[in-house]
Amino acid sequence: MRKRFAMLLLSGLIIPASLISLLLIALFSSPAQAALGDFLYKFGSEYNFQNPYGISVDSSGNVYVADSINNRVLILSNSGTVLRTWGSFGSSDGQFSYPMGIAVDSSGNVYVADTQNSRVQVFSSTGTFLKKWGSYGSGDGQFIAGPNGIVVDSSGNVYVDEATNHRVQVFSSTGTFLRKWGTYGPGDGQFYYPSGIALDTNGNVYVVDSWNSKVQLFNDMGILLNAWGISGFGDGQLYYPNGIAIDSCGNVYVGDTANHRMQVFSKTGTFLGKWGSYGSGDGQFQWPRGIAFDSSGKVFVVDSGLNRVQVFEGLSSCTPTVTVTQPPVTTSMISGTAGTNDWYVSEVGILLTATDEDSGVKEIHYQVDRGIEITVSGSSASINLTMDGSHSVTYYGVDNAGNIEATHTITVKIDTTPPNADLTISPSVIWPPNHKMRDLLVDGSALDTTSGVASIVITVTDEYGIYNMTVPRFGSTVQLEAWREGSDMDGRDYTITSVVVDNAGNMSTVKRTVLVPHDMI
Repeated sequence: MRKRFAMLLLSGLIIPASLISLLLIALFSSPAQAALGDFLYKFGSEYNFQNPYGISVDSSGNVYVADSINNRVLILSNSGTVLRTWGSFGSSDGQFSYPMGIAVDSSGNVYVADTQNSRVQVFSSTGTFLKKWGSYGSGDGQFIAGPNGIVVDSSGNVYVDEATNHRVQVFSSTGTFLRKWGTYGPGDGQFYYPSGIALDTNGNVYVVDSWNSKVQLFNDMGILLNAWGISGFGDGQLYYPNGIAIDSCGNVYVGDTANHRMQVFSKTGTFLGKWGSYGSGDGQFQWPRGIAFDSSGKVFVVDSGLNRVQVFEGLSSCTPTVTVTQPPVTTSMISGTAGTNDWYVSEVGILLTATDEDSGVKEIHYQVDRGIEITVSGSSASINLTMDGSHSVTYYGVDNAGNIEATHTITVKIDTTPPNADLTISPSVIWPPNHKMRDLLVDGSALDTTSGVASIVITVTDEYGIYNMTVPRFGSTVQLEAWREGSDMDGRDYTITSVVVDNAGNMSTVKRTVLVPHDMI
């Protein structure tokens, strides 16, 4: 019996037709790999959003939206179904006036930047009002209708960017003011309407400096670490950006608002990718602002002008892990009143700042005068030295990869006390005024146990301007004229002055007077 096979001759190989069919099915039915910016789904227009602004996603994937013109907060499922909502226009507890920023802490509490009411309000996950802080003004803890972005760190501290006062303020979880940084201006570390704030896993703070068209990176104490971006339309250029978020790999996503697109950068500011254009179609934008991620890496973008939220694919994977062997770099900045010879004549503050662009800084260690070694978590540590003397300060940093920096040692010398000086003269009265020269013994002492005595200058002057001599040392004898003008009813005064200066520049001045009286006392 003859069997018949369908065969294909290809490159010298004979392949059964049945196998070819399977290969073709596998080739053309394999799903395309997801790419950065691929549109997934959208929601919001069905809920009558009106210029939504801020967005946050909790650990369960629920989505929180600040619906600004509607003066409300919405909580939605990951797919966009409304779970609950609260808020109305007003200034009472639980009411809003154009809320712009929103954040969720690890306990599920919801922090809302109640922008036009110049305050922050905090709610439970069910919308129960818990607390508030802030008032109108430019003082610490105040806002001028300008709390915009808001984010909460792992310790519960709350970071708020404030557009109108051009600064960042940091509060405890209860609303206590902790610190601030930023002033109005175009320079690095300055702001011009900051409009977005985010934290990375190392606690570093990224701020979108909107009208300066750049991103600025600070440590948690406000020390500038990096800045990038210029105004424009090309890759890596920004045009009135609003909104920023950091993915699990440390990549930085920026809402390039007036360019109607999203841009992605590495943590050092290298351009990685972009998507979007002006329009109303899926994947297009009209004034994108708030950005957030869920645990799977999906990117939620508030498309403010179209009153919706669009959801996209983020970067598919992190950069391949590279073994980090470089330790952090820690620098010291000393503040105090400088004297001479490298001494300080006041109490001294030392700010230690560590940087590590690979794994990030874990902690700083320091030791003063071989005492107990102190460990401070994070990338900065402050030391205050108050005692006179020469102090040895050693310090080093440790990064999150476990690399330990070589120990640095600095010497700080403090002398806040003037020398101990005394001056004695004999005699203190010269009589009679017979125009003869009389011996005067000039003696005294000078002591400085900290920096030591640097110089002693002893001078003799008189009220007539005739004498102006220098005495070589304590224990010296000089001659003074026993004479005074007849009309000088209170007699002639000689002034002996001792000026003692220590090696830090502190000065002690002692004066004594020798009198040639008009009449015998």
